[in-house]
Amino acid sequence: MDLDAVEHRLNLAARDPRLLFTSEPEAKFRELVKQVHPDVNPGKEDQAKVVLQKLERMRAAFTVAGTEVKNGDRTYQLILKLEEGNLSEVFLAKDQEGNERVLKMARSLTPGVRTFLKKEYDTLQDFHGRTSDPGFFHSQYFPVCYDYFIHDRRACTVMEHVSGYSFTQLKTIFHGRKIPDQHFVWIFKRILEGMGWIHKLGWSNCSLVPDHLMIKPEEHAVKVLGWVTSEKTGTGPAFVPGKYKAWYPKEKKTWNPSSDIYLAAQSLSYLFGGDPQNKKLPIGMHPNLRLFLQSCLLESPGSRVSDAWQVLENLTELARKLFGPPKFVQLELT
Repeated sequence: MDLDAVEHRLNLAARDPRLLFTSEPEAKFRELVKQVHPDVNPGKEDQAKVVLQKLERMRAAFTVAGTEVKNGDRTYQLILKLEEGNLSEVFLAKDQEGNERVLKMARSLTPGVRTFLKKEYDTLQDFHGRTSDPGFFHSQYFPVCYDYFIHDRRACTVMEHVSGYSFTQLKTIFHGRKIPDQHFVWIFKRILEGMGWIHKLGWSNCSLVPDHLMIKPEEHAVKVLGWVTSEKTGTGPAFVPGKYKAWYPKEKKTWNPSSDIYLAAQSLSYLFGGDPQNKKLPIGMHPNLRLFLQSCLLESPGSRVSDAWQVLENLTELARKLFGPPKFVQLELT
């Protein structure tokens, strides 16, 4: 297997390293090191160093395996570390019944971080309690949050394990290849459907950034993660991730439904080849889709459509004109 092929496999396994390291992770690690080491990739030394670092990080994710985290008489056993966020470390874990869960543990002992994780738990519990509302399919758009507790003075939440790929991971997987425009349509539609429901409940997400938007390509499904900065509509987020600060709309303190749509549009622009940091839209996108995206990114909130359902209807009508009746188009990752 050449260096490019190994790198692609690493990118595909980013969300779950077990896809790469199966029953004998150490043996697999040593095998792959031999293939990606800079010494055996003349002319590609820089790329090889990056791939080797990815491989080492992925192997290190397993060092937490077997660690137990307790909430009273409930025990969660860590399987591997998925990632390290701004506020928390994120682990794949197993509960006492053998179900795989995602366990988030605060990186800091400060009360502020504890408040953020408790807010995420309360928000998702509120959504879960509304599943009896006609047409509201909670699990289709948002993860279930099962538990909140304090372990070793650190706040923890236990959530549904959402499979798939974040926008960030997809961007890496495609590695400069253009994603066909048809996929822009269904991805944005899923996000708008989810936002339509939470806005109806009086909530805003305030954090629709690439790390929090999970895609399951084989189902044309999108789930929205990252609810630590969610707020009741009209209140802005108390925390903005530093690397995405330039992506946010101007009205941070008076957040409204169009603000969520704006940030989602920024993330879609990024995924499809744009540069939100410098306010540049995707160049290779169909001009009509590009204009639609631009309409969601107008600087003045008063100039944007603030109803997610209306934006969804407008996008559906545009897609029908451009691509004909809706049909399932598989998003090929390889």
